[in-house]
Amino acid sequence: SALASLSRERSGSFQSLQCLKTVLPVKQVISYSELSRAAEVPLGSPGENPVVRALVEIFEYCDFHRLPPLPSIVVKDCGTYDPHKQHGMPSGEYLVCEANSLNNGNRFRMTGISQWRKEPRPRDTDAWKFKTMIEAHQDMVWDWTGGWWK
Repeated sequence: SALASLSRERSGSFQSLQCLKTVLPVKQVISYSELSRAAEVPLGSPGENPVVRALVEIFEYCDFHRLPPLPSIVVKDCGTYDPHKQHGMPSGEYLVCEANSLNNGNRFRMTGISQWRKEPRPRDTDAWKFKTMIEAHQDMVWDWTGGWWK
């Protein structure tokens, strides 16, 4: 299965997946550092971040299998603004993934997402312009009743 190959080839991705599964019933976003600690996958420096690499792989897996974008629920350490923690702001890398994806799951996209395909990409603070889209993606995750791993 795709999950088995993901776990064999990329232990960071598999560990991250396992940790994300635990927050699904709680329906609360998780920060990158919380995920890093729980999965025992180091954060690393920009461009060398194993947690972000794992989330990119998980995003691609979800998109390929038409699943809600599970990495949308991983937010910056200072990105939780919702008192119920159901919504928060992921890093700009999430928007890079969204902009470059085929959008097999037919997720809601806002005008301007294509700017995240460009190098250098916009600053993380520009991600706030896509708050409505990101919240819709997070709601897709919380509302999903199907299976996650195909």
